[in-house]
Amino acid sequence: MKFDLWTFLFQIVNFVVLLYILKRLLFKPIREIMEKRRKAINDALSGAEGKRQEAEKLKGELGEELGKQKKLRQEAESKMRAEVDEERKRLLEGARADADKAIEKERAVFEVEKRKFESDLREKAAEVVSDYAANVLKDVSDEDLHRSIVRKFRGEVEKIASDISGIEHPGEAVALKVISAFPLDGGEADEIKKAFETSLGKKVSFSFDTDAALIAGIAVRADDKVYDFSLQGQIRSLRDKLGGAGNSWKS
Repeated sequence: MKFDLWTFLFQIVNFVVLLYILKRLLFKPIREIMEKRRKAINDALSGAEGKRQEAEKLKGELGEELGKQKKLRQEAESKMRAEVDEERKRLLEGARADADKAIEKERAVFEVEKRKFESDLREKAAEVVSDYAANVLKDVSDEDLHRSIVRKFRGEVEKIASDISGIEHPGEAVALKVISAFPLDGGEADEIKKAFETSLGKKVSFSFDTDAALIAGIAVRADDKVYDFSLQGQIRSLRDKLGGAGNSWKS
């Protein structure tokens, strides 16, 4: 193949012209398009980075808010537990106080009923014992025992008179009623009159009566007081002591 220089030069010129035409018509628009595309990509990347940073920021804020919410929830739960514990404690204390009151009330009722039962039992026992003692003494008592008790009574006249003087108004006569289980003979009645008048140092008005219920012995009534030296009086005193009354020899 023969090399043609002019043909070669012509082709080179055509190629240069083609490049020039392509540069003028295609290269610049393509470059502008590529530049626009690059700028758009850079803008998109910049926007994406901004959104990523914004998303990170929102994520941080959300995490912080979640932390606050968690802390608030924990504080609320803690407060609620404390309030529940306090309320439960208050209810338990109230229930315990109510139970203690109920127990105390039942205990008080029990004590009252117990004392009443014990009192009734003592009274019943005292009544049984006194009735039994009265029946026994009625069987064994006689006028000799009665006279012996009357003689002992005369030794107590001064003490009885002293007690009567403390309740009587000076200058007034003293009225005494003498009750005996057996009739007093004249000498016994006179001795009793003389003993009281001497001890009291004033005029005494006497009345005498007989009551077989005394079993044996004597009793003297001055106004609303009775000085009982009879067996029935001793049995009554014993019954009162057994029943819890605890009366003395005066009534």
